[in-house]
Amino acid sequence: MLRYYLKRIILWVFRMGYSRGFGVQSPSAYSFLRYVVNEHYPYYAYQNLKDESGDVSPLITKLSRFYFRMANFSQSEFWYDYKACNDIYQKYVVAGCKSTSFVSFDEIDSIDTFQIARMSLYGDYQKVYNHLASIANNDSLLIIENIKRDKITRKFWKQVVKDNRTFVTYDLYYCGVVFFDSNKCKCNYMVNF
Repeated sequence: MLRYYLKRIILWVFRMGYSRGFGVQSPSAYSFLRYVVNEHYPYYAYQNLKDESGDVSPLITKLSRFYFRMANFSQSEFWYDYKACNDIYQKYVVAGCKSTSFVSFDEIDSIDTFQIARMSLYGDYQKVYNHLASIANNDSLLIIENIKRDKITRKFWKQVVKDNRTFVTYDLYYCGVVFFDSNKCKCNYMVNF
């Protein structure tokens, strides 16, 4: 746990110029960064969810709370999740939007459209990404976890940012968020998350 906090401090120092929407000119990007990504308000369900989840790592808690806010933001009927490492994410997502059904999947053939999906960079993640990017529409968004895990995942994230099917991307270090809205100008934001 000490290692997590030391890493967090170092990341914060290196990314402090990218805090809470500083320097972002797009109103929609600023709003997303300020009120979804870096919202520090203690939501009503955080304490109950923490009590239900037990003793989990600070990173899992941080990501779970972010997914709670993402579910609240998207208000999607389905949340598709590839290679979830635990069931804590499901609890937070469903608490974030009561009308969202959490769908865990390992095979991509059953998905023909999506509004929000999360994937870890394990297994056949390139195939999963290519399928999701090919069926994405302007309302679709994708969360990609572990984008800085190693050299291969960093390279993959750079390919996602350059992909002509993606438009607005957010590098949160622990995960990346991809918007497929073709009405937006192509832009990548580095964020102190």
